[in-house]
Amino acid sequence: MFMTLKMTSRWRLLLWFLVPVLVVCSIEVQAQLKGYTAEQLRYQLYYKVLDPAQTLSDSRWMRLEPNENSFGFTDKIYVFKLNIINLGQQTLPVLLEVAYPLLDHLDIYEGNLAPSSQRYSLGDKKPFSDRVIKNRNFVIPADLEPNKTEIYFFKVQTTSATQFPLNIWNPVDFHEREKMLYGWYGLYFGTMLVMAMYNLFIYSSVRYSAYLWYVVYVLSMTLFQAAIEGLTFRYVWPQSLWWNSISISFFVCTMMAGVLFFQIYFLDLKNQSPNLYLLSKVAIAVSAILIISTFIVPYQYIIKVGAVLTTSSCIIALFTGYWVWYKGYRQARYFCLAWTVLVIVGFGTVMNYVGLLPRSVFTEYSTQIGSLIEVVLLSFALAEYINYEKSMRYEAQQHALSLQKIHNEELETKVAQRTEELEVLNRKLSDLSTTDQLTGLRNRRFLNSYLREELERCQRYKRPMTLMMLDIDHFKQFNDIHGHLAGDACLQAVAKCISVSLRWPGDLVARFGGEEFCVLLGETDSAGAVKVAERIRGNVEQLEFRWQNQTMKVTISLGVVVKTPDAGDSIEILISCADDALYKSKAAGRNQVTFYQATCA
Repeated sequence: MFMTLKMTSRWRLLLWFLVPVLVVCSIEVQAQLKGYTAEQLRYQLYYKVLDPAQTLSDSRWMRLEPNENSFGFTDKIYVFKLNIINLGQQTLPVLLEVAYPLLDHLDIYEGNLAPSSQRYSLGDKKPFSDRVIKNRNFVIPADLEPNKTEIYFFKVQTTSATQFPLNIWNPVDFHEREKMLYGWYGLYFGTMLVMAMYNLFIYSSVRYSAYLWYVVYVLSMTLFQAAIEGLTFRYVWPQSLWWNSISISFFVCTMMAGVLFFQIYFLDLKNQSPNLYLLSKVAIAVSAILIISTFIVPYQYIIKVGAVLTTSSCIIALFTGYWVWYKGYRQARYFCLAWTVLVIVGFGTVMNYVGLLPRSVFTEYSTQIGSLIEVVLLSFALAEYINYEKSMRYEAQQHALSLQKIHNEELETKVAQRTEELEVLNRKLSDLSTTDQLTGLRNRRFLNSYLREELERCQRYKRPMTLMMLDIDHFKQFNDIHGHLAGDACLQAVAKCISVSLRWPGDLVARFGGEEFCVLLGETDSAGAVKVAERIRGNVEQLEFRWQNQTMKVTISLGVVVKTPDAGDSIEILISCADDALYKSKAAGRNQVTFYQATCA
């Protein structure tokens, strides 16, 4: 049943031409452990191939070798038997994933194929809501008891390409893989949609038809990739079984039409090469027929025809681009580079399917990587074309507008200089308005704003925060004895001491008013708050500063509140709690740290 493909020069040329055909007609079967080792689990996969009229007893089980591949397009029924044994001493949870979302019918049996055994009826011909685990692929849970062989049967029948990549997952690793994969999907599909929307906006402004057909191509490519990854059935049309069954062939045909129209307008084929223009028009007519046929002709036929014609369109586009570039049409260079990249990565995909390249992140997602690069390069090509048109118009008007240009440049320079001066002045004014002039610390105004932002952030992410109120002990007596200038020097020395006691850039110390200071520590729990508070208290206690040849010493009292704020908390509540703790420090003899013990409310 499985045949080895020998690569001669003739086959290489044929593979280059039939990239999509080989992809859509491939039968790929493999099983892999993901997150578990061979010391934990041992498995073996067997298979049978049946005609629709045959039963399991009509053929024998054959052992499947790793990464065994073949090619063909068939309506046969494939039955796979997985024998798996847990070699450990504890029950292991696993997820069995068939990582190919385009299978029409996939029935999974546990233990045996009897109607009474547990059965999962999956496939893209079934509503998505029927799946036990809501995933783009087919995933079922299982618990493997120690030293016991479990048997699972997988019955596959499909009109699309038959692939059976079976992964035996550790659930933790599976979910980690999903997170990483959806990160890539977000990057890929986000970029594709942004490029489409951006160029649609450009089209609405310049009304250049190449932009419109570029958008058609990009959206078709995006939806095609989303469909073959199972994402559209998962998120866009999970209940539309009929549309899901034809969407891939539909988007293949609209991609072909978009490419052909795009090259006609972008490469100006009507003037640059009338013969290639006529060939492209014929291909467009064929693509229009195919688009209509997707609603009538069965998928397994239309996808093969569409794959051949799409390959032909790619070759036509590549040849046309290089021919027009050779004829001197400079704007074709990005176009040629874009299609060259896509053809190369497409060839890499085929080499993976026929077993000449190993499965890797690159080969598995090479089509998406290549299409992403191609879309970006085509956007550059459009941008260069628009820039070229602008430069030509500019050169025609340059002499008449030269004096106006000089005047505008001088005016813009003056405006830029004035704007920069105003920005510098505004920054200085902003700093002055939020800085305490005596101590150089942030003032009460800045504290309120910063505290409100930190409170909202900690509420949102459920993180702890610490607020400290600090007061210099007996400061009024200090002022009365030594004078207000000595008091100012004391405030400056204490402010500096508190600042150097903080270690993290996000920590804030501000002058609250008079001899009171406030310290805000984000992402800090009680243990961290104790260390910081005692460090500040101890540093101030050891502080000595000079005033009129006298050595001065002071101490401080601290009130601390540590809280993971909820929706009912406010900065006023936190300040009030810290203030209460500060007063308790004062009442208990000063030069100490008191934590607020009750619930802030």
